[in-house]
Amino acid sequence: MNKRVPESKILNLDSALILGYITFMGYFIAYIYQKTYFDYFKIPSVFLQNISINTIIIAIISFSGFLGILMLVYHVLNEMIDSNDNPIIQRIKVSIPFILIAIAVKIYFKTKIIIYIGLAIFLISCIYNFVFPLLLVKTKGYKNKLRRFHFTGNQTSFRKILYYTYKKKPLAFLALVLSGSFFIGVSSFVFAYENANTQNKFAVTKIDGAEYIVFEIQSDKAIIAELKRDEIIPKYKKVEIENLFIEKKTFNKLKLSK
Repeated sequence: MNKRVPESKILNLDSALILGYITFMGYFIAYIYQKTYFDYFKIPSVFLQNISINTIIIAIISFSGFLGILMLVYHVLNEMIDSNDNPIIQRIKVSIPFILIAIAVKIYFKTKIIIYIGLAIFLISCIYNFVFPLLLVKTKGYKNKLRRFHFTGNQTSFRKILYYTYKKKPLAFLALVLSGSFFIGVSSFVFAYENANTQNKFAVTKIDGAEYIVFEIQSDKAIIAELKRDEIIPKYKKVEIENLFIEKKTFNKLKLSK
């Protein structure tokens, strides 16, 4: 006879899995971001041996904030949507938060990357509105699934449905987690690439009269590359930081020498 697992143990197990996933995603985000940044400046992967704990902590905080924003958007949508509205008005209301996010991304980047970010946000909106109900709601009829998922009126319904999927439909839950993780990885790549592409402030030091860009400090050593006539020479090395004088400089546009 199988013993019933106490509710407290289930909650503790679930909490451990959530914390483990958030920690893993923090490291994953930090790795993707740093590797993309290094690849942009052609810094050899040998210098990517260790990711600083500060970078991982920042990534974990950012990821946790991202999850918090998603939950906030969900609650805002619940407040905005009236089950008596016609479907067109409902879709317009649902789109407002995502349009605002897209505008914020454009203001931040000011580049054509907004096209890809906008498409990604639109895709997420479509998945949330039309695919999640199909995968997560246990009832007959697609319209009934939509109605139950979006207009249940229960503020905690999404978490309950997600919990049900985690317990009863592990493959569907795994697919959702992997899809979300993939999107987050792509987002980390995009942010790292754009930050490297638009960066105009660099840490600079001088060694034997020559000017060097300091890309990262790892423990007591700095990863540097020589700077000649607004061109970065992609020959990197580590030097001791003990006697280095490092200052911030703004450049109009640095080029990476071929």
